[in-house]
Amino acid sequence: MTDTAGFLLLEREGLPDDLRWLAEKYPREIWQAHANIHGVANMWLQRHDMFRELGGMLTSGIGDLSRR
Repeated sequence: MTDTAGFLLLEREGLPDDLRWLAEKYPREIWQAHANIHGVANMWLQRHDMFRELGGMLTSGIGDLSRR
């Protein structure tokens, strides 16, 4: 059985230590200038931004519906 403690999104209070270390070492602000940010990595960053935008649109739409 795999230990999932600390990895369940709705139950954790932040990133696990190893991911927090990576986020501190490579902050999002420097990703676009990094030498390895081409091809597939850049495509996934674009998709991630798209999902954030879509999530915001859905949240806004749900809010609009609940105010009617």
